[in-house]
Amino acid sequence: MNTTEQQFSQLVRDNRSTIYAVCYMFSNDADEVADLFQEVLVKLWNGYETFHGKSDVKTWIYRVTLNTCITIDRKKRSRRKALLSMDVDYFDSEEKSTAQVRMLHERIARL
Repeated sequence: MNTTEQQFSQLVRDNRSTIYAVCYMFSNDADEVADLFQEVLVKLWNGYETFHGKSDVKTWIYRVTLNTCITIDRKKRSRRKALLSMDVDYFDSEEKSTAQVRMLHERIARL
């Protein structure tokens, strides 16, 4: 392991509680939190060489973590919206339309 990798590993060890805390704000599912954590590590690694220390390293880690989680959460929400709207045909017969509106209300209630 070279010096940069060692420094990065130490940085992650020192700040992993901050990263996990932010990830847990966006999900309570352990697997999903682990996925968020991994995605944050990729973003941090990709930006590590360009971090010049103009702000505190903890602030940088917090912002990268928060922005990554927000982006992933937005993508997840847009996929949910697409799934909800795909099954409803508003131009069908009245009987079927009533059933579809009921299904839509049930799905909204589950969210």
